[in-house]
Amino acid sequence: HAGIYDYLVSRGPEFAQCAEALTQADPVSCSANNGKRASTSTSSAPILEKKWTAVPRLQRRVLELERQMATNAKIHAHRSGNDGS
Repeated sequence: HAGIYDYLVSRGPEFAQCAEALTQADPVSCSANNGKRASTSTSSAPILEKKWTAVPRLQRRVLELERQMATNAKIHAHRSGNDGS
């Protein structure tokens, strides 16, 4: 939760109410830094954003590899004389 809290704080005053609600829901994680990490270190927010954008990229890669594997299986089945079953 601390990473999400830091992200909300780094987004500015528009997200202050959300950050405060998160602090009330999980005071241990969010109040441990009291916003200090967001103001002194900007590395936590970009890391969180990178993780969020990495998920769709990795999903596309998995789908691409699955398609490639299916194509290779068809080619192998055709070469070995099997009908794929």
